[in-house]
Amino acid sequence: MSENPFVRELEDDDQILALLSTQRSWSAYALCDLEAPHRQYARYIGAVRNGRVTALVLAYCPPSFTSLQPCGDPGDVSMILSQAPRLPV
Repeated sequence: MSENPFVRELEDDDQILALLSTQRSWSAYALCDLEAPHRQYARYIGAVRNGRVTALVLAYCPPSFTSLQPCGDPGDVSMILSQAPRLPV
């Protein structure tokens, strides 16, 4: 029986990169935001199952706009959106 995923802020860029690299064509925007100067405005909120990130939502919030980008397992993305604290509206 697998552990239920849980939602948390992801701080480890290597862990974020591991998921984004599996879907490069869909996650190019989120990959770019791992680099300076964009990283300072990027929050990655993830669903973690058995120690592995299964989905994430990038909340990119520079001063002029806000963007959300999902990546990964659709059910876990839905869980992130319903449970993540402080998502921009």
